[in-house]
Amino acid sequence: MNSDLSVLESNMKVKLFDWGVPTRQLTNKGIHKFLDSQCNSTPFGILVRVDEQSSMPIRILSLMLVSMRISMLRRQLLARGGRIRGKFGVYPSVEEPVAIYSLGARAEQYSNRCILPAFTSGLSGMLRRFIMRLVGFHPSIAGVVILGCKRE
Repeated sequence: MNSDLSVLESNMKVKLFDWGVPTRQLTNKGIHKFLDSQCNSTPFGILVRVDEQSSMPIRILSLMLVSMRISMLRRQLLARGGRIRGKFGVYPSVEEPVAIYSLGARAEQYSNRCILPAFTSGLSGMLRRFIMRLVGFHPSIAGVVILGCKRE
């Protein structure tokens, strides 16, 4: 990707690989080269972006594809002798993040309650809550960073 990840890399204190926005083609040879080039026990991050389209159907599809990509990445990382050290949500944009928080921890609960957009009452809010449960993270985030390292 051509985007500037310097702010995100500086905040996370790791080298990031931008896996981009998911498309129908879920495999990417670039990720294999990146994983193979990493040194043992040196942490690294892989950014999986969420498509920022305003169209609700495209956004929902992108969120589901990000969730599938994270599962694929976990399997690929384990197959190459690595492990996942954490997953982080990035909001509102990758280039200028306001919040970077750990997914699956108390930080996520706090971020969902106090930082990220609240769910409205009614059908829209119910749909957003359902999507959040389905994909495993808030539907307003710009991306998910997988923090990993290779075993020694």
